[in-house]
Amino acid sequence: MIIEVEWMDGAVEGLIAYRSGELVGKTLGQMLIGKDTDLSAFQVAKDSLTGKVPYEVELLLYKKDGTPVWLFLSNNPIYNNKNQFEKQICIAVDVTERKKAELELIKTRDEALRLCNAKESFLSV
Repeated sequence: MIIEVEWMDGAVEGLIAYRSGELVGKTLGQMLIGKDTDLSAFQVAKDSLTGKVPYEVELLLYKKDGTPVWLFLSNNPIYNNKNQFEKQICIAVDVTERKKAELELIKTRDEALRLCNAKESFLSV
């Protein structure tokens, strides 16, 4: 089962630099995957979509112009009164700045550990 874009609001257009009209009838995920996208996390999202189950995931995706953007995606299936699947609603939040800060903290921690190990090595000599 492939879920195609039916409608997208202006805020999401701003996040990914595609206009809603450019995406209607297309699958959004495949258009946003890039070289550093975690394909295993993307597959979890894709499988959840296909299985019509809710999911939340953070993915590094790429805007229309190729600029990377980290998005937190929360997706929920919508069922009619006969409990039949109708569509999916996805909320996207740009978490790029938070992810940059996380990566900087990891880099700083690794550097501090390296310096600490060097100091211990020096003092032991």
